[in-house]
Amino acid sequence: MNSGIIALLLFAGFSYVLTAAPTYPGRPNYDNIPQCMQPPEAGLCLAYIPSFYYNPATKKCQSFVYGGCQGNKNRFFSEDECMKKCGNQSVEENTVQEQNPSKEDIVTDICSLPSEAGLCYALFHRFYFNGEKCEEFTYGGCGGNKNNFDTEEECIKACPPKAKES
Repeated sequence: MNSGIIALLLFAGFSYVLTAAPTYPGRPNYDNIPQCMQPPEAGLCLAYIPSFYYNPATKKCQSFVYGGCQGNKNRFFSEDECMKKCGNQSVEENTVQEQNPSKEDIVTDICSLPSEAGLCYALFHRFYFNGEKCEEFTYGGCGGNKNNFDTEEECIKACPPKAKES
């Protein structure tokens, strides 16, 4: 068989596996999370598709790079499309139903988590609280944990450094 045909068949098979598989190992299940509350997820592929996601913390649409396959529903090809869908969401529509832990418990839990790059390969500059201060790290664009802030200011607001005792 011609080597060009073999290469084409291999590429087609690989592409099918990536696009047909509904999930990949370690991928969070977003089925019960409202669209506009889902984190940005680059997906498994390595395309470079500038996209937007709604960030409920800032109530704004922010840019990220989509890899071309997988991902989740919080992905839009324009900021305008993103704001039309998510910008006027009521609090109830964007709230994930959870038990009611105290705010202190949430802050302690989030701020004690390690930095986690996630499963994808984007290169987002983010900040996490390292137990003493907010520090920059590189986030891959999907997965990871909640100790992940767009700016140092957001990190400090969520995880204020403790005053040193003299």
